Amino acid sequence: MTQDNTSKIVKEVLSFLNPRTRNVIEKRYGLRTGEPQTLESIGKEYKITRERVRQIEANGLKSLTGAKERSKPLADFLTEAKNYLTSFGGIRKETALLADFAKAAGAGKKKIADCEINFLLALDKDLAFAAETNEFCAAWSSDREIYSRVKQGLDSLVKNLEAKNEPLSFGRLVEESRGCFGTLAKNRADEILAGWLELSKLIASNPYGEYGLSSWPEIRPQGVRDKAYLVIKKEKAPLHFIQISRLIEKTFKTVRPVNHQTVHNELIKDPRFVLVGRGTYALADWGFEPGTVKEIIASILKKYRKPMTKNEILEAVSKQRQVKELTVIFNLQNRKLFKRLADGRYALNEELIIEEA
Repeated sequence: MTQDNTSKIVKEVLSFLNPRTRNVIEKRYGLRTGEPQTLESIGKEYKITRERVRQIEANGLKSLTGAKERSKPLADFLTEAKNYLTSFGGIRKETALLADFAKAAGAGKKKIADCEINFLLALDKDLAFAAETNEFCAAWSSDREIYSRVKQGLDSLVKNLEAKNEPLSFGRLVEESRGCFGTLAKNRADEILAGWLELSKLIASNPYGEYGLSSWPEIRPQGVRDKAYLVIKKEKAPLHFIQISRLIEKTFKTVRPVNHQTVHNELIKDPRFVLVGRGTYALADWGFEPGTVKEIIASILKKYRKPMTKNEILEAVSKQRQVKELTVIFNLQNRKLFKRLADGRYALNEELIIEEA
């Protein structure tokens, strides 16, 4: 359906109205400018109340209820629209529908084409429009029941995702949604369910194609820290803050370069990250403990609750920190914390005090 075709249908349909009603509807739907006007702005222009404008609009649309009986092009358009909605399971997000129907419109005429299509769809009493809310996108449906049932299924899916509290692949999300939509999803292709999922503002995906709640940092990360957490988790290995900066740029396609020092400064303050080497960060989720090298050595000795050889300590520290062997040996010389026993093993001073007592 080209923009020229819809414009011709709109022009024919509007010719069925008296001039004043035609002008009000043109303004309300933005048929001339691509910018719908409010009841209040039209009322001020005509020096009438908002309620009077609403009445004129309602009466005008009512008088056009049978317009498709008088206009074959309109009837054909509405038949095409119904078939289109049926192919998507009876409901389609408004922006997606408009993109499909007005794709032939030039860049400068896209807004007007969108307004024309919405106006023509409003002339069929069998079609239902659901306005945008905080949780759902605006949508056109073949009837109000299908919208209500899809909405209920999406509400159920959001609750299931909250309970799982982990991102899902698209395939797993679709399978999860089938259980939530129940009989409504029976014999429906995955593409149809995917279209229904697009209606929810509470469900989104991240750059890695994982799906979950839009409020989750792993799905819609806010700020450097959340983005860094996601890229480190996906790399499954500790990374230097310069590598992290570059991965953030690549993954999130940032317009401006990510400042390396900013990343370093932000991560060092966040308990989700552990500095395991010179500028290298790992996730605390992986079992890395916070602290300096000497604190890590002390923690290891406390954990094993017995003196350990230098090699045993080196091996244990290597699992927590990316540091040179000499750094570990240097820290073992801290006599306030550690003591070298006669057999060459090392122990915490506080353990020796307890044993001597």
